Amino acid sequence: PYTIRVFKRKSEYHVRITIDEHYPTLLPFTRWIGIDLNAYPPHIARAKVKEDGNLLDFGTIPTPELFDQNSNKRDFIEWQVAHIVLDLAIVEKCGVSLEFLKILALRKGQKNKKTRRKVNNFCWKSLGDKIEVLCRRAGVPVVRKPAHYSSVIGAIKYASQFNMSTHCGAAFVMARRALGFKEDVPKNLRSLVKDHEKKELEKQKKKKANKKKKK
Repeated sequence: PYTIRVFKRKSEYHVRITIDEHYPTLLPFTRWIGIDLNAYPPHIARAKVKEDGNLLDFGTIPTPELFDQNSNKRDFIEWQVAHIVLDLAIVEKCGVSLEFLKILALRKGQKNKKTRRKVNNFCWKSLGDKIEVLCRRAGVPVVRKPAHYSSVIGAIKYASQFNMSTHCGAAFVMARRALGFKEDVPKNLRSLVKDHEKKELEKQKKKKANKKKKK
């Protein structure tokens, strides 16, 4: 069975066909690969963990070709990158842990114009959705986990310990969360994080107030 929807945009008619898809039984994978999507520098950080949450290995998948492309070419490249992640999961016999996209709001707050352009030009949602769809079609377990403070925790707790980047540390945190581990900011550093958040909120309020005055 399928559903057809016809709608008009300006002078063009569009047709959308929706088909119900049945996913296969999940493969019995007990290890996980955490994925951290990054716009600057452009790459996908990954980290593989065992059933007990200990690190097995980590690495990166460069994605510079996702920038400054037209929508059709970018869509094609996204599928290619998603297949790379899927092939890695199947070869390593691991499930895939992806992040929720609420972290986008934090990344877009960067001040540097060049960095902000790269962040706005990156395709977090569409790339993450493609990875999830391919994994489900192949029977690979895939989950979405909250990514709050994953970069902070990765930098503080794991980057120096395992000689990895902050992004790989964040991927490690995402993989451990898929196993049910409650990663959190160390108690002795929570006050620093809260102070940083307060300062960022104050800056945003000042910017809004200045915009209103200009109007």
